[in-house]
Amino acid sequence: MYDVQLQKRQIGIRVERELINKFCAIFLHDGEYELSVNEKHYSIKQPSIVLLGPGDFFSLEASRQKATLSKTYDEIDFDDQWMERVSDSGTILMECFTHKQISGLHCILLEEDQAEVVKEAIEEIRKLDERKKDEYGNALTYKLKTAELLILINRLYRINNSFILTNKALVVSDAVQRVSDYIRVNYWDEISIEMLSVMFRINRNLLCKQFKELMGVSPIQYLINYRLSSACSFLEQGFSVEETCSKVGFSNLPHFSKSFKKRYGVSPSQYQGRRISKD
Repeated sequence: MYDVQLQKRQIGIRVERELINKFCAIFLHDGEYELSVNEKHYSIKQPSIVLLGPGDFFSLEASRQKATLSKTYDEIDFDDQWMERVSDSGTILMECFTHKQISGLHCILLEEDQAEVVKEAIEEIRKLDERKKDEYGNALTYKLKTAELLILINRLYRINNSFILTNKALVVSDAVQRVSDYIRVNYWDEISIEMLSVMFRINRNLLCKQFKELMGVSPIQYLINYRLSSACSFLEQGFSVEETCSKVGFSNLPHFSKSFKKRYGVSPSQYQGRRISKD
């Protein structure tokens, strides 16, 4: 299995919320979409790339004016560890995902020529994906092309959001990146702001301020969201609510159930029951 998964998806008549458990880019080929991200609703009227991360709730439908048309979109899922391995100090591939806007939809609005370049890059990857996986050079070529696509997405994000990093901002970005990386790897363990502050040698208040500016939430809320996102995955795999609670780092079951219902609108057992009946 590749570290980057590309799939073309069709918008169905029935709109269902989907829990995102990875970093992914949704490429909307043209305008006239209605989408919802974390209970906020948006209308898209031009080609766009919507950037999503673990814990996001997402749903998409064609606008009512275009509802009779068959519409598709491309979803590209990126493994966070792969992005870290491929990145270097001057090219951080997770940048477009981690430098979130504090408010509004986290996306790139594309001009027609930009959308065409993205479409061509995706089609190149799709052709590689259709070849035999064990054919000489295919796996490496696939990795190179997907890295090029992610570099393109980051460049478009910088251009279209007037996003220019100063040297100071790069230092801030690196600190926040290291903290978020640590949380994703060790989310099941006991983590506090004080511990993160000491571990990464950054003032507690400064850490909270910079983390929220770049990630949109506090470090602790990011931790909770990631734990709950991981809980959904464990529940879907058939683990009991009690086992899931322990696996994702919650100290007691009532707190876990209350946090889960607050974020997703249903209890862990209800969520698991719905997923099982759906499958």
